[in-house]
Amino acid sequence: MESQGSARRPSLASIVKRLDIFWVPPPTFNLGGKQEVRTWVGGLTSLIIMYTALMFALFKLQHLLLKQNPALIKYTEANLSQDQSVLDTSDESFMMAITLETYSEGVKSDPRYVKWIARHIKVVDGVSSVDTYAMHPCSKDELLKFSPSEWRSAGWSQRHMDEENLFCLDWKAMNITLYGTWASSSDYSILDIAAVPCGFQFVDVFGMEHRARSDCVWDKEAVIDYIGEVAWLVTYTNQGRFIQDEYNKEPIEYFSTKDSRQAEMTRSNWVWARIENNEVQ
Repeated sequence: MESQGSARRPSLASIVKRLDIFWVPPPTFNLGGKQEVRTWVGGLTSLIIMYTALMFALFKLQHLLLKQNPALIKYTEANLSQDQSVLDTSDESFMMAITLETYSEGVKSDPRYVKWIARHIKVVDGVSSVDTYAMHPCSKDELLKFSPSEWRSAGWSQRHMDEENLFCLDWKAMNITLYGTWASSSDYSILDIAAVPCGFQFVDVFGMEHRARSDCVWDKEAVIDYIGEVAWLVTYTNQGRFIQDEYNKEPIEYFSTKDSRQAEMTRSNWVWARIENNEVQ
């Protein structure tokens, strides 16, 4: 015979019942001295819910500690962790236009005075090569390739796009990549962009000969006066940025923006600036 002080060992069913989170009060004040009714079915269901919640919490904690957020890792691998040292200018998303601008007189695009060229300078194992490309006023189709302008550049881009003051290159035909820098890399691939006198004659990389226009201004001093005190060479490019708080939606916001850099005059009437990959990504 059990002693009066000994406690009755609880059964498995009673333990499961105690876990019931769906208990309800009885229709009367009490039922058999109890103010709540718990069932083993409710307890079993509650146990499954608690187990699932615990496993999910441990799973998320593991991902947090190991920095394996599945909602972000796909973008991180594709956009942030990839090698950004090489820029493929033939990529569909890449687009860049260029113009020359002064403080007081605005854009300098009169073809009677200046023409635009791009020189692709490539150095591999100490061996250099230079290819020359002709630039042209951007066509409407080329301007449509630009993403909506960033608000800080909206007025400027709309004004100059309407007046066709931007100059473009045929990036797909060029099929070049930009990498390294002139100052710090032994191997590099960069662009020199230059506004040269209208009378400058050259043969581009495709074998096309570019001569002077019939209405070209040959007076060197007149060209120098037209260019004046050059302030900036302006590049207008497509860009993209990651929107971290909206990664469940489209994670990348595409836009176009302008960047101004001071142009150099190595000759009295030859204005140029260097474009490297880290400046247009």
